[in-house]
Amino acid sequence: MDEASGEGTIRPGPRSQIALLERALRRHRFLAGDDHVIEWRQGWIRRWRIDGLERPVPALSRLRRLVTVGGMSTFSYSSRAVFLHFGSTFLAADLARVRRLEGIGGGSVCMIYSTSPTGLGSVQWTTGELNEDDAQLAGLSTRILAQRYRMLSELAPESRQQIAREMAALEASGVIDAEIAWASAPTGRT
Repeated sequence: MDEASGEGTIRPGPRSQIALLERALRRHRFLAGDDHVIEWRQGWIRRWRIDGLERPVPALSRLRRLVTVGGMSTFSYSSRAVFLHFGSTFLAADLARVRRLEGIGGGSVCMIYSTSPTGLGSVQWTTGELNEDDAQLAGLSTRILAQRYRMLSELAPESRQQIAREMAALEASGVIDAEIAWASAPTGRT
């Protein structure tokens, strides 16, 4: 280890956070060996719901490995998946299963994703980055969705058609719009 150059050391900050996150994601088989985290943000999960049932939002009272103090979480993505990480919990959604991702104002994004062929999850996540505004979060959503489209274009035609049919059925049912409305409603939390 060369202390002068910093090689071999893990320094505090996003690079070390990303390296630790990637290691943990690989250990849990959420990240393939040839894939890497493209972008990483820290913030808070404000709301989380699966199949219409609200889940408790994690709140941590002490520092734990791979997470920051105060219940903060990380929001990141790779070429194949989106990850939310809080405490020892990972929420990993294959990009093909992300149904909608958009800014909902107030420094928040809402991600709607399939949990199974008929199940749906939604997360409202608020940025913890200083001076990050809604336009920057819209850019983040756009970059993730662009990566999603690239990944979908590499799938077999039958897989793309199946995903398109599932998305059309969800859109027609109105459930995605209902989830966006739920995530956009005031939470009562600060």
